[in-house]
Amino acid sequence: MTLLATVSLMTFAQDVKKGIRDDYAAMKERMANIEELEASGFEYPVPIYYKVNMKDNLPGTGAHYEEICLYFDELEVDEIFPPHYLNFGTVKYNFAARKFYEEYLYDKKGNIRFIFAQIPDLDGKDIEMRLYYNQGKLFDVLVKKRSSGEKEFTNDYSGKTVPAKYAEEYKRLSSYITKLSRLFKSVDDARHL
Repeated sequence: MTLLATVSLMTFAQDVKKGIRDDYAAMKERMANIEELEASGFEYPVPIYYKVNMKDNLPGTGAHYEEICLYFDELEVDEIFPPHYLNFGTVKYNFAARKFYEEYLYDKKGNIRFIFAQIPDLDGKDIEMRLYYNQGKLFDVLVKKRSSGEKEFTNDYSGKTVPAKYAEEYKRLSSYITKLSRLFKSVDDARHL
């Protein structure tokens, strides 16, 4: 590959990553606005999200709670009830005292664009993973870690593929891409119009 081709690919990847970061920041702002409006008692005027709460008692770990929020938008079509598409999902859950948090950013076609995950106490470290995708294909990985009790995360890995020591977590996160999409479709299809 020529130097010019390498530079072009790097520039393209940076542009894609910037677009993801911009859309992610806009989504986080939208979520903050929704929370503020809900706290004030104001009814939000457009579709917001579906929330699924699960409670269970798991053997060996006890009470298990999961909260999944599926944020969506409407497709721009000339219909009274336009179809929705999933654009962002958050997942909070626990196993015993370990609390997990994940975010999934999608495009209008249902392709994953970004995953953020907080994974507690993986091999004695708290982990943050950021996975960037272009048209559903992984192109950039950032992993940060900190010792339990520390406040600041430090970079552990940055590259184009997932290191072997994080392969199991990556596989679990990747399986949720489709699971959230299916859950969204099921809930969206079950609503009363």
